[in-house]
Amino acid sequence: MVKIAAARTAAAALLLLLALPAAPAHAAPACTVNGAPAPGPDITGTDGADTIVCAALEAADTVDARGGDDTISLTGTVAGHVLAGDGADHITLEQGARLTETGDIDGQAADDAIDLRGTVLGTVRGGQDRDLILLFRTADTGPDSVIRGARGPDVVLVDGAVTVRGLVEGFDDADFIDINGTVAPTGRIHGDAGDDVLHVHDNQGEVDGGEGVDECVVDEGPAAVNCP
Repeated sequence: MVKIAAARTAAAALLLLLALPAAPAHAAPACTVNGAPAPGPDITGTDGADTIVCAALEAADTVDARGGDDTISLTGTVAGHVLAGDGADHITLEQGARLTETGDIDGQAADDAIDLRGTVLGTVRGGQDRDLILLFRTADTGPDSVIRGARGPDVVLVDGAVTVRGLVEGFDDADFIDINGTVAPTGRIHGDAGDDVLHVHDNQGEVDGGEGVDECVVDEGPAAVNCP
């Protein structure tokens, strides 16, 4: 009887332990900086050349790469902010990744390259100086997306498989925008200030050279406005 009672007591204690709520699991940091885990909300690089990889960014998260020629890879959902800082940086929104309506990417100072292979629903800015923004064939855009060269003479190239549903603009200086795909009815291509060169293959939306002496070519659809 003593052994049975002891066994019952041990079993009851085990059941009590199993009934207790488990301790919450701590998710692994979604970003790494130079191979080291970098938990949010502030993911900070160094003044040198950094490699930053983020599988996800919450709306309150900010990546600040700071100085140096940095490489930033975004592989998942980006609802926060990506600041490349000074230096000639290379930023990639990978295929399958998603920049949400609250997310933004800013190349900031120096000549940056931004590769967009995923879905862009938020804002992408080249920043200051001469920037190159590429939309590859796997990229997609939304009606509220903004892709802006910003300050400096910038180049924006869009693959023929891509439909532009939001705004693509040079903003300032002499920009080159080449849309080899389709501009949807919600799409807008703006050169803005400066002597810009705009090309759109299939225009179902709006193409506007803006201020300056611009050169505009539309292969199909309504002609551009504010182009001599």
